[in-house]
Amino acid sequence: SVGQLDNVRDTVVVLLQPSSFAHYAYYSKVEGSITWITGDTVWGPFHTQDVMKISGSPVFKGPASAKKGTNPSPTSARFEGGFLEGVDIDLPLSLTQTENGAMSGGRVLASGDLWLIFMGNKVEWKTTSSGTPTVSNISDFAPNGVILLQAGSIHLSGVLDARVTLGALGTGSGEGKIYIEDDIKYAHDPRNGESTNILGLIAENSVIIKDNTQNNTNVVIQASIFCRNGGLTAEIYGSRPVSGKLDLLGGVIQYQRGAVGTFSSSSGTPVIKSGFKKNYVYDDRFYLDSPPYYPWTGGYQIVSWIE
Repeated sequence: SVGQLDNVRDTVVVLLQPSSFAHYAYYSKVEGSITWITGDTVWGPFHTQDVMKISGSPVFKGPASAKKGTNPSPTSARFEGGFLEGVDIDLPLSLTQTENGAMSGGRVLASGDLWLIFMGNKVEWKTTSSGTPTVSNISDFAPNGVILLQAGSIHLSGVLDARVTLGALGTGSGEGKIYIEDDIKYAHDPRNGESTNILGLIAENSVIIKDNTQNNTNVVIQASIFCRNGGLTAEIYGSRPVSGKLDLLGGVIQYQRGAVGTFSSSSGTPVIKSGFKKNYVYDDRFYLDSPPYYPWTGGYQIVSWIE
C-alpha cells in the first residue's frame, strides 16, 4: 500500500501466508463443560467456535478469539495478546489436503492398523501387532513426509528426526484413531536450540494415550495434534492408575476437549485421582511453520509488516 500527502510518500508492505491449524496452541469447536479458571494459562494462539466459560482470572498469553464470546461478559480473564469475539474459523469438512499430499509424494496405506516406531530418520513399521517389522528410511517410505492410513488406526512411539505428518482416517469402529503407545519425541528438542524436527498427528476421530505399562509413568508427546471429530484423551482415564504428567510440546486442535484424568478438589486443592496431570507447552515454531500438508484454516496470517 502506497500513500502520499503533498511531497511525503510512504509505503507499507505486508507479507501474508495461508494459515494452518498448527498455528494454534489450543482450538476447540465445542467447549462442553470446560470452565477456564484462575491458574489456567494458555501460552500461544487460542480459538474456540463455542462460548468461553470463565471463572476468575485465567491468563491467555497469545491472541485469543471466540466465535460466541465469553460467559460472563465482560470477564476478568487476562487476554494479554488481545481478544476478538465473533471470529468464525470452523474445522474443515474433510481432510482432503492431507490426503492429496499423501497421494502426491507421500505414503498411502488402504486399510487395517499400522504400527510405527520412529528411530531418528528411519521408521520401523508393520501392519499387524505380531508381524515382522520393516525398517525404512523416512525419505524413502514417504518422500514428502506424509503418511496416511485411509481406514484404520495408527499405533505410534519413538524419536523423530524429520518432518512428518501422520493421518488416520475412517469413521468405522476402530478407525480414524492414533494411539500413543509410548513417548513420541523429537531427536532435537527445539527448546534446546535449532531443530528442524516437526510432527503433525491428524486423526479423523481421536488421539488416545494407550493404557499400558510404558504409559503409567509420565508421557511425552511432541507434536501438533488435530482431531476432526474427537479430542486428545487417555484410554480408560477414569480407572487407570495415577500416571504422572502428560508433557505436550506443540498444540491441540480438537472438535471437543477430551479427558486425560480425574481430579478431586474436596480439600480445596485439586488432587489427581486417575490418569495424568497436564503440562502443555506451545511450540512457538508453529506460529508460522506447520507439518507437511497440515489442514489449513482457509484464512491468512501476517508474516511481516514493514513501513
